[in-house]
Amino acid sequence: MDTRYRTVHVGCSRQDGYISRYSVEVRLEEDGSCWRHDLSLFKQRADQLMGFVREAGVANLTPAEMAVNGHWARQDDEVWVESVHTGRPGAGTYNYQVVGPTRESIEQWREELYRRWHPCGYGTIVREIRELPDGLWTATAWRAGSCD
Repeated sequence: MDTRYRTVHVGCSRQDGYISRYSVEVRLEEDGSCWRHDLSLFKQRADQLMGFVREAGVANLTPAEMAVNGHWARQDDEVWVESVHTGRPGAGTYNYQVVGPTRESIEQWREELYRRWHPCGYGTIVREIRELPDGLWTATAWRAGSCD
């Protein structure tokens, strides 16, 4: 999981037959804040934009530089989650990889995951929360789809 750049689903375009639209998010090196680009694109174009943004080193800009650029908006949620489901709907398993700016942000995500899927955390496991070399925090998690 790239901890500085990602494409994110931002909705569906009705005029395009409800095709998914994506944007690009960047986590700044300086303070870990997350910023989303204002364009809503098809996945391939969003991936291209992410390549340009990565090549330009946007994650190395300061929050002040991002704030004056009219194409980026600061995001409230600074925890990034990637999930993969395997198996049939309503069952199977879900695997998560989570990255956040602080240990506390990952712990809060963990508690919400436990609360959301089973009050006792049954069938849900969050593995060790650890610090990455770049100062961010990460964890992996697993849950059974049968807990839905």
